[in-house]
Amino acid sequence: MIKGLFDKGHPTISGALFIDSLGYAREVNFLADTGSYITVLHPSDGNAGNLPYPTLPSIAPVTTSNGIGAKARSHIVPADLYLQRVDGYWDLVSLNIAIAVPTPHNRTFPSLLGWDVLKHYCLVSNRPNNVVQLRHCPLPAKCSYDCP
Repeated sequence: MIKGLFDKGHPTISGALFIDSLGYAREVNFLADTGSYITVLHPSDGNAGNLPYPTLPSIAPVTTSNGIGAKARSHIVPADLYLQRVDGYWDLVSLNIAIAVPTPHNRTFPSLLGWDVLKHYCLVSNRPNNVVQLRHCPLPAKCSYDCP
């Protein structure tokens, strides 16, 4: 099980994010976003980790997706996300992360933990008790019903 918490009323999970092609390595607090099909690194975390934005176009072209209220532009790159379990061990999720193109609109957005990662777990949240957990799901197809 991986523990998170509610930050400003939103369920968050911390993870160590490594993007080898960009020399990026940093702990990121992700908002667990069940409406996002992909994990997104927003500029607040990219800038904090000195992400080399000028080199992105040479590594990955810009893609456009439909977000809530606007189109979102990003670069898709391979990354490794390590999530620490309560037993001290780490889960590794290798993924293609979307690095949001910085705009005045998204500069303060939290980074998002999308379904590309969440699908491996049961997301459990209880806001009154400040409980956010990612639990391992023995049967992913039945995860929402049989979460241990």
